[in-house]
Amino acid sequence: MTAKRRFLQLLLLSGTLMSAVTVSTNASSEYNEEIWCLAQNIYHEARGEQEPGQLAVATVTLNRVERKDYPATVCAVVWQPRQFSWTHVRIVDEPLESKSWNRSIQLAESALDGELYEPVRSATHYHAKYVQPYWSVGLEPVSEVGRHLFYKL
Repeated sequence: MTAKRRFLQLLLLSGTLMSAVTVSTNASSEYNEEIWCLAQNIYHEARGEQEPGQLAVATVTLNRVERKDYPATVCAVVWQPRQFSWTHVRIVDEPLESKSWNRSIQLAESALDGELYEPVRSATHYHAKYVQPYWSVGLEPVSEVGRHLFYKL
């Protein structure tokens, strides 16, 4: 099953048929896949956060796409090995909370349309406040948003 078809199926299951129709008719399949991947990242990394925290996660993901030392697409950044915890701890990627999933889709579309969270505009990394990953030592702190700390290279 293609990412686009899966994306549309998830939208149908979550009760957002109109969004699926709008996205599928107004955007390329690559854009639909980018929305799906970014929405997955927002959902799994920050669904419990307020909107600024969710947009901050989206912003970091898109910041990486813009850097030459990361892959050039949202999906490639999200699925780059061992970059986001949910992609390597065997979390089921099917969203179970429809309200949170719908919000993640909306925020992904907004972020891809240019609505980014400015306080983390330079950030390329983040982690939950309750952990101290080894890689954060050499990075410059940028901001604290919700339950996450953000850094830049």
